[in-house]
Amino acid sequence: MANLDIKIREAEFTDLELILAFIAQKSEFDGVPHLLEATADKLKQTLFCDSPIVRVLFAEVAEKAVGFAMFYVSYSSLLASPVFGLTIYLCKLIFAVLELEQLC
Repeated sequence: MANLDIKIREAEFTDLELILAFIAQKSEFDGVPHLLEATADKLKQTLFCDSPIVRVLFAEVAEKAVGFAMFYVSYSSLLASPVFGLTIYLCKLIFAVLELEQLC
C-alpha cells in the first residue's frame, strides 16, 4: 500500500461548523442522533474560551477533514489522579481512500 499523506492539525475557531458536523455524524454512527444537543454556540463556549475544557484535532487527507478527535482531562478524587477522555470518529471518506490505496 502506498503511503497516505495524513495531516493532523488542531481545530481553529473557524472550524466550529466542521466540528459540529463531525459530532452529528458520530451521533448517527452511534445510533443516538436524537440525543444531539451540541450547537456552534455551546462548542464556542467550551472549545474556544480562555481555559478550554476540550481540545479537538482533525485528520486531513488532501486538505479534506476525514476524522476528528476530542480529548479532555477530568479528575478522579477516588484515584487522586487525572482521568483522560477521548472521542474519535473517522468519516466514511477515509475508508474509501484507504480502499483505493489498497488497489494501487
